[in-house]
Amino acid sequence: ELLETVCCEAERMERLVTNLLNMVRIESGACRIKQEWIPFEELLGSALARIENRLLGRPIKVHVDQPIPLIYVDPVLFEQVLINILDNAIKYTPEMTPIIWTVTSVEGYAIIRIRDKGPGIPIGEEQRIFEKFSHGKSGGDQGIGLGLAICKGVIQAHGGSIELVHGEKRGAEFCIMLPHPPLPPETLAEEQELGAEP
Repeated sequence: ELLETVCCEAERMERLVTNLLNMVRIESGACRIKQEWIPFEELLGSALARIENRLLGRPIKVHVDQPIPLIYVDPVLFEQVLINILDNAIKYTPEMTPIIWTVTSVEGYAIIRIRDKGPGIPIGEEQRIFEKFSHGKSGGDQGIGLGLAICKGVIQAHGGSIELVHGEKRGAEFCIMLPHPPLPPETLAEEQELGAEP
């Protein structure tokens, strides 16, 4: 039990330091992105693997439209975005409730939606939650309130945006819009070759 506690606290400290360093880079203008084409499900799988011990069997549902198998992002920075959003959902939603990811493409943009079944975010808090050191109204381990601020900074560095969407159903939904340029010929050829394999 002691070793497990030490590991959990070490991971928590690692997330804290990573978020602090990323925030400093974003604010100083030193956040340089190196974009490449990568499958969204691969990025999400890597993020899930890094926080597997915190998921505690929580269902993760992913729906990806066939026309958008790849997204154009910096894999390292965008993986941290996914981790921060997952971490936020884990903190503020009941155990065993699902986190639902949907990826679509609309008019040159990749649209990533993340929906949970938690208590949601009050109307009027849509902008405040993306500010530094901002916390939700409920939850246990709340961290220092940098997760969503970093998400916003990294996504804006990609030329995109993130916002909270109030739906009719219970829970919170975040919508990420990322520029989605046409696939370069060599990447498109590789995708078509893979798709042709039995």
